[in-house]
Amino acid sequence: MIQIVIVGEVRFMDMLYRAYSNPLDLMRSYINRRRFGEFVDGFLAAERDRMKAEAEKDEFMREWIAYVHSDTTKSFYDWRADLIQTAESKKEIKKKTSGDLDLDDAGIDAIMRKMFG
Repeated sequence: MIQIVIVGEVRFMDMLYRAYSNPLDLMRSYINRRRFGEFVDGFLAAERDRMKAEAEKDEFMREWIAYVHSDTTKSFYDWRADLIQTAESKKEIKKKTSGDLDLDDAGIDAIMRKMFG
């Protein structure tokens, strides 16, 4: 029941009516069998999986459109691999840079001693 509160009752019912033609009878049968919590957990997990797959499909289509409009001689999969590699490199650089900002005086002294002996 906590998950319904997190998702929101109206949104939960909207998802149910989108998935089932008559969700009230379905919910009533789970309630009568004292398995409503299992139903909610399973339904929300399936809905999360569906939404994740839909988001991945949308991302793939955005990448495809960007590829079509790019001026490249590479195949789509080579172009996409380069794109992913570039994004990962930027994340690594950002991670390394942000770690430098967290240094205190002792950390800076240790680096200076290591660099200059």
